[in-house]
Amino acid sequence: SRRLTIDIDTMNVYFKTRGVIAPIKEYMPVYHTGAWWRRVEEIEKFLADNSPKNYLIIDDDKSLGDLKDKSDWIQTYMLIGLNSECYE
Repeated sequence: SRRLTIDIDTMNVYFKTRGVIAPIKEYMPVYHTGAWWRRVEEIEKFLADNSPKNYLIIDDDKSLGDLKDKSDWIQTYMLIGLNSECYE
């Protein structure tokens, strides 16, 4: 949900100060069209519609445990954020 409140340039500054070298190029679009969607449904739709070659999902939403392919998902934790615990 950070994509709704923090622009990409600011997010790239946050990531750069934490040692992330590759910049974020774009956010996933918002697919809410009146109905409530689980985040996993938004991501599956984005992947199906766009077939990106290189992507990384960084999210604390537990519904992503239902992703068909979890290999590009780093699960963060709401009160911890992105740190070494995400890689264990």
